[in-house]
Amino acid sequence: MIEQIESWLEIAKSISPLYVGLIIFVLLCVDLFIAVPTLTLIILAGYFLGFAFGTLFSVMGIMCAGVIGYTLSRRYGDKILNFLIKDKDQRDEAAGLNRDWPSGRGIYHNEEKTFLVWVNEEDQLRIISMDRGGNIKEVFARLAYFLKELESKLDFAYNQHLGFITSCPTNLGTAMRASVHIKLPNLSADMKKFEQITDRYHLQIRGIHGEHSKSEEGIFDISNKRRLGVSEVECVQDMIDGVKALIKIEMS
Repeated sequence: MIEQIESWLEIAKSISPLYVGLIIFVLLCVDLFIAVPTLTLIILAGYFLGFAFGTLFSVMGIMCAGVIGYTLSRRYGDKILNFLIKDKDQRDEAAGLNRDWPSGRGIYHNEEKTFLVWVNEEDQLRIISMDRGGNIKEVFARLAYFLKELESKLDFAYNQHLGFITSCPTNLGTAMRASVHIKLPNLSADMKKFEQITDRYHLQIRGIHGEHSKSEEGIFDISNKRRLGVSEVECVQDMIDGVKALIKIEMS
């Protein structure tokens, strides 16, 4: 067996270094999709090509795999995740979020149902201020008032670097999602243009039933995408500015 490996190495040495480098590059890119011994490839690259060219082709291959992986995750990440995990509850179960379900859960709200506190759904508390119409200032003021009341009785988990600690990493920071339901039938026919506008204003497009849901009758949930590194006011302002731009394009 050792003799056979030695003969393979001798054959490989006779191949043009350029071809060997390209093979190393391709195999490192392919490692994104199938299990390839990355460290072994890098060692072999140094063995056959020397330090300089071995490092060059190894770094190029790893960078190529990284760019391809990033591009695929940005474009198809949600679809792949939905395919692999059919039910959102499976993710919650894997994280231990619903281990006591349905015990210890509930929702409290005022008579008008414009302010709600959801207990032990995904986070220990999900605090919601909402209303019909477009009076965002009133909704935000109501949220601020009741949060101040809750903070007088409760200590929220907070980190100077990460902000408010939440079950979902995407909510770290302010932990606030400011959203509106809006009907955009014209823009929904041109999703590329739609996404260009929302990306410009750091917004997320969702269906009316939240994440991974579909739009119904051209109605979308539009919300701020940024929560970490910005203030609550900036979160709301992102949403306001973006929705104004969407309405302007929709009506043009």
